[in-house]
Amino acid sequence: MNTIPEITEAIRKLETIAEINAVITTVKAQQKLIRRMESAKNALKLTTGMKVVAKESDGSPVLVGTIKEIKRTRAVVKSADKQYIVPLSMLEAA
Repeated sequence: MNTIPEITEAIRKLETIAEINAVITTVKAQQKLIRRMESAKNALKLTTGMKVVAKESDGSPVLVGTIKEIKRTRAVVKSADKQYIVPLSMLEAA
C-alpha cells in the first residue's frame, strides 16, 4: 500500500485538470464512505434513553442531554430546556 509521501508525489506528477479532478472525486467519495462507516459505528453504541454529550469538531462540549429517538443519521436529544436534532457523529456517551 502507498504511503502518504508516495501518494503526494504521485499527485504532484499529474499534468491535466481532468486527472486532478478524477483524484478529487475519488478522495471525496472515500471521505464520504469513511464518514458513513464512522457514523454507523457510533450509532451502534447509542441507545434511546442514554445520556450523551454533543461535541463540536474541536472536541468542546456543546450540549448534554438524553437521547429520545435515534434516526438514520441524527438523534433527537432532550436537554434541560428543549429538544435538539443532533448528528450522530457529534454524540458521545456521557
